[in-house]
Amino acid sequence: MANTNEAGTHEGRRVTLAWIVLALQIIGLILLLLFARDRLAAMFGAEPAATIAPTAVAAVAEPTADDAPAADAATAAADSAAATADAESAAAPTDEPTAEPTAAPEESADAAADVLAPEDVVVDPSSLAPNGGVVAPEWLAQLVEGVPPAEAEDGVGIPPHLLLTFNDPAQPELELAAPNSIDLNQPQIRIVPIATLLAWLQARGDTAGQEALEELQSLLDEQPPADEAGAPVPPILSDATQALVAQLGYGEFHDGQGVGYVAHVTGEDVTPVTNESGLNYVYQGITADGRHYVFMAWPMDADFLAEGEADADALAADPAAYYDAVAAQVEAAADDEMSPALSQLRRVAGSLAIGAAAVRAAADQAAQPRPTAATPEEAAGIVWNWTSSRGGDGDETSVENPQNYALVFWPDGSFNFMADCNVGRGDYSVADDGTLSLEPGAMTRAACDPGSQDAEFLQTLPAARGLAFDESGDLILTLADGREAIFANTGQADTAADAAAPEDQPAAADAGFTGINLHWPGFTAADGTTVAVENPEDYSLVLLPDGTYTLRADCNVGAGTFTYDDDGALTLLPGPLTMAACPEGSQSDAFLNFLSGVDGVSVADDGAVTMTTADGGSATFVNAGPVVADEEPGAGDPLGA
Repeated sequence: MANTNEAGTHEGRRVTLAWIVLALQIIGLILLLLFARDRLAAMFGAEPAATIAPTAVAAVAEPTADDAPAADAATAAADSAAATADAESAAAPTDEPTAEPTAAPEESADAAADVLAPEDVVVDPSSLAPNGGVVAPEWLAQLVEGVPPAEAEDGVGIPPHLLLTFNDPAQPELELAAPNSIDLNQPQIRIVPIATLLAWLQARGDTAGQEALEELQSLLDEQPPADEAGAPVPPILSDATQALVAQLGYGEFHDGQGVGYVAHVTGEDVTPVTNESGLNYVYQGITADGRHYVFMAWPMDADFLAEGEADADALAADPAAYYDAVAAQVEAAADDEMSPALSQLRRVAGSLAIGAAAVRAAADQAAQPRPTAATPEEAAGIVWNWTSSRGGDGDETSVENPQNYALVFWPDGSFNFMADCNVGRGDYSVADDGTLSLEPGAMTRAACDPGSQDAEFLQTLPAARGLAFDESGDLILTLADGREAIFANTGQADTAADAAAPEDQPAAADAGFTGINLHWPGFTAADGTTVAVENPEDYSLVLLPDGTYTLRADCNVGAGTFTYDDDGALTLLPGPLTMAACPEGSQSDAFLNFLSGVDGVSVADDGAVTMTTADGGSATFVNAGPVVADEEPGAGDPLGA
């Protein structure tokens, strides 16, 4: 009996030991799986999950025949862990940043773990430097720990985030934006982890803020036309109302995209739009990885805004009509009627780089050679052909026939241009702050062939605000809306012929041949020989009552002055002229030779203009219609044409 009991005891011990060994194996396998998970995450550079609601992901090994019992136990444990992770992951960052958490997240000591470090963000405010100089606002990045709604006096608080504040050296008395409250009178950029923002909104019970974030994502994905889009109220602003939204435009930043607009933001009570508390440039964006929300606010002044409470009565009478009227003013405002200019603020938003990779890319881009600021005098005497236009977001429009779009500055403060089938002249000036102004004057108004880019070219000229040369020698015109027009150097122009100062020619105006776009069809020599051209529209002459003229000789443009006597004597005094080599078969030289010999002009009863030369030649020009002279450009009507 003793032997039997002893054998049973030994057998029981063996069974117990086996179970202990099996349990240890299961525990070891679970630890190994967790270790493998962390190592894989580290190897592939996975970012840590947002600490508001971390998501756990269990790695499951493929079981073998030898370890099937242990594998089954480990699988059960992994399934349990995965179920727990699924319950926790509702508020974790996902590709759908606006997904509503299923349970209120718990406050955590490391709630700001996903907040970007200051070194992982850069911005370039140099576009705001006055006079195009180097004294631009200075920016400072600081981590904001945040205030949970439950601990905030107002019950709102603010989520953990990275705050960029700006100090204007020209106005050192201005305070920086406060970290724990949003004052729209102070320039600021706030970058908030979306998971953290959602958790904060949920803790406040702010469903409207969560919906606004979802609307923003949809807006950026679909990008409807500006006149059909509605900008959501920034979810980081508590109980705010955007009383007006105008000048909406989409724009990318480094590693993300957003939408910017001019707004008037109020609380529950409506307020007048004044320069004391009125307009803000608001930019909202989302990083490409869907992890961070960007909010930028910059106060703006406007020349057309009333001072103080001047609009209080109109606002009280009909708030909706009042705000619609102000929004219409903002939509119609020129870039220089608001300060800072809208184009400058758009460039600041576009310069934002978020994330280590984006910061490195921005640094590489900044290291590239930049255009050198120049004056029209430095560009004078050269034929500049328009080759392309590009925007701050990198889009570029190429010009199909650059030779048909020319710009020439002359040392006397004037310029000539060719816009496909039209030619014209104007005057340029540079203000004390370095701002360039091109004021087109008289120009022809022919209807160019379908596909012509003359309208865009003509809109470019009055929009120019700055001039520079890039490293390849191209001329860059910076436009009011932040875009750039690029012109290639195609050779020197003839500036040796310096026309006499113009004098008004009232007799010419009375004779009826001024202010008309005259096309040259060829000429008849003194011996009766006729020279005809196939394309008279490429050879045009415009004489103006002020004693100036503009010409196009195929691929060349020029200008000069003229005199006219009551007896019909006409003299064309040559002025500056481009010297491009026109294609084979061109009659450019023949046209210029004919004009140099003109000594008389007559106008028939039907309005036909005939010019004669001293050697007995003559040409009857084709009347192609009146020209535009010193008119303000109309909306949708380039240069009033």
